[in-house]
Amino acid sequence: MSELSGCTFRYPLSPGLRLFEKIRVFADCELSQLQLLTPLALVVHSMEKQMEKEALSFDIGLPINCIFSGRDSFSLKLLPEEKAAAARILFFSVPRLEPNYGSKALYTILAEKLCQQIWNIPDQTLAAFKAFEVLRHIFPDLEIREIYSAKIASRYLEWIASHPEAPSL
Repeated sequence: MSELSGCTFRYPLSPGLRLFEKIRVFADCELSQLQLLTPLALVVHSMEKQMEKEALSFDIGLPINCIFSGRDSFSLKLLPEEKAAAARILFFSVPRLEPNYGSKALYTILAEKLCQQIWNIPDQTLAAFKAFEVLRHIFPDLEIREIYSAKIASRYLEWIASHPEAPSL
């Protein structure tokens, strides 16, 4: 695989996770196990539970490369023998995540982006709905108003009314 310039750290997810080989974590800075890596592993585990509930295949295609950076940008460099690169990349700015450490907002950010990739959801609002379903595996009593604006919560209530397969509030 091409080099992710400056990414000197690779953090493996728990080998017990079924998506262990499908979600790769790279960083150009050290990541806190307690503040960031544990929430990420919990979100991935919850995604697995949701995938099982939906009987969704764990064969998700190309691995998802989660890049955590101490900066607001990163670059990709081809190896000498490569002519092109194909990758699924999620980019997270650690300084922008840090204010959310220890909160449900961090779980929500991670879940939304991963849900967009796993379920191939281009629409941000629908990704929020799927993230909510996933987060209910971690926080069973979670209400949508706890993590989203009144506007998104209202849209969710409208959507759930027209989709009987949706999770109950």
